[in-house]
Amino acid sequence: MLCRMDDLRQLYEQWAPFYDENAALRPFERHGGWFHELAQRYGAPGERLLDLGCGTGLSSLGFAALGYRVTGCDLSAAMLAVAEGKPGAERVRFRLADLRDLPDLGVHDVACAVTDPISHLLTDADLAAALAGVARSLVPGGVLVFDQVSERGYRCARERVVVDDRPGHFATCRTTRLAGDEPVFDSHWTRFLAAGDDRWRRVEQHAFFRYRPEPLLRRALAEAGLECVAVHGLRAGELRAGADDHADDALLYVARRP
Repeated sequence: MLCRMDDLRQLYEQWAPFYDENAALRPFERHGGWFHELAQRYGAPGERLLDLGCGTGLSSLGFAALGYRVTGCDLSAAMLAVAEGKPGAERVRFRLADLRDLPDLGVHDVACAVTDPISHLLTDADLAAALAGVARSLVPGGVLVFDQVSERGYRCARERVVVDDRPGHFATCRTTRLAGDEPVFDSHWTRFLAAGDDRWRRVEQHAFFRYRPEPLLRRALAEAGLECVAVHGLRAGELRAGADDHADDALLYVARRP
C-alpha cells in the first residue's frame, strides 16, 4: 500500500528524536554546499531561501549560516519542534506546510529540497501540485534545487541492510521495490528502543519513495512553468559536471522560473 501524506507525517513524528543521528551521515557542510553552489551558479542574485521539507532544521540553519534569509517548511510538527529548539533557530522562520498545498510563504530567490523530499510525492498529481506551489513561491529568475536518489542508488540500497547500533537504540533498514508499474521503494526501519528495566520497545517504520527518471522530471518541471537548466551527478561524495543515473549515487536538479 502506498504511503499517504498522513502516513508520512506519522513516520516523521516518530522519527523526530532520531533524525539528526541518521542525518549526520550527510553533513550539511558538504551536502548543503552543493545546493548553495548551484543556486549561485544558475540563479539570480538574492538571499531569500525557501527550505522545502526542512525537517529538524539542519539544512535551514546551515543555509542561514551562509547568509540566506530562510523560511523552512515541513509537514511534521514534531520535526519542526526539534528545529525550533536548536541554537540559532531564531534566525529562521519555520512553518508547518504540506508540499502538495504550499501556503503563501512569500516570494523567494531560491527554493531547496534537501535529502530527497520530492521523492515522497508518489503520484504525478502530488508532484504537479508541489512544483506548481514552488513556482508560485519563486521570483522570476529564481531557482529550485533538489536532489533525487539515482537508479544506481536505489539498486545499491536494495542490496544492503543498514544497521544503526548505539546505546539505547538499535535499528535496521531494508529497502525493497513494491509490486506495480511505478518504481516505488519501501525503506523499512525496525527500531528497538531502550524502555528501562532491561526492556526494549520495538517500532516499525516505513518510508516510501518514488524514483523518477530525468525525462519525467523535466516534463513535470516544464508543466509547472519551471525550466530545467542543469542536472549534476553526485558520485563518491563529489559533485560532477554531468549526470549518469546508472553510475552516480544521486542527481541534483536545477530548475529556473523564467
